[in-house]
Amino acid sequence: MPCYNIHTRQGLMSLHGDLGEPCADCGDVGSLLCDYPVGGGKTCDRKLCEAHGNLVGDDIHYCRSHYREWCDNNPSKKTYQHTQIRAINLPGMALTVMMFLKREFSRRDPGVRCQQVDPFLCSSALPLGRDGREAAEGSVEGAPHESLSAGLQWCLNYRLIEIHWKQQRGAAALPRFALTRAGLSVLEGGHIEVESESEVR
Repeated sequence: MPCYNIHTRQGLMSLHGDLGEPCADCGDVGSLLCDYPVGGGKTCDRKLCEAHGNLVGDDIHYCRSHYREWCDNNPSKKTYQHTQIRAINLPGMALTVMMFLKREFSRRDPGVRCQQVDPFLCSSALPLGRDGREAAEGSVEGAPHESLSAGLQWCLNYRLIEIHWKQQRGAAALPRFALTRAGLSVLEGGHIEVESESEVR
């Protein structure tokens, strides 16, 4: 049975299971392929994890060696920045968070869209434990493919989700998270324009 080396905030974790070919650069779960053209209409196709898939275009990733080669051949090109956010280019944990929230929304959604969607988005807000508190406090470090809290923070930054504070009797208010209309649109095949110069990764 294959073994994967997964980097977490607590350190290196070994995972046994059949999740496909591991990342060629680190042994983590490989979810991307190197898209570098090698001739004859073919691409490199090395398996890569999110940390080692260097982004050079919208859903176009290069492995480490081909990224270096591409940089050498294109010295004037800056680091690629998405101009749109779509479901296909969401970081792994950001997509995971949004799918949690979409599932809860779908349970409450009457199927009637237009002005009625907002109450159902709000009423489907979920608490997400320690990760949710960290994201709400803005104290998250790390990339949005590394932890749930970083994925939450990323989604908040791009207004794909929002926080609804719920006061509990005798206790501090707890953050609950819900999709925004923009987040719902992205998950349902739409896209939003990126306003800032920040790279979406």
